[in-house]
Amino acid sequence: GEGVADGSMRVDQPRTATRAVLSLAVDVARWFDPRGRESVHDVGRIYADLAVRMLGAEPPVHDPGRTTARRPVERSTR
Repeated sequence: GEGVADGSMRVDQPRTATRAVLSLAVDVARWFDPRGRESVHDVGRIYADLAVRMLGAEPPVHDPGRTTARRPVERSTR
């Protein structure tokens, strides 16, 4: 893809890496529990860092001691 072409991502098998990143996004819905220890924002940040690292790119700088305040998850009443 474009990231490999412009050098911002270093991955030998872009299609396989794409499937792996998509699997992260799909599978998190299977196990994530909004009542769990990590907030949805924390999991999002962790998974974003994992995905960027899998693609051989530099993750954004985060304060590792900072966690996101838990927020209630809105549920549909339909």
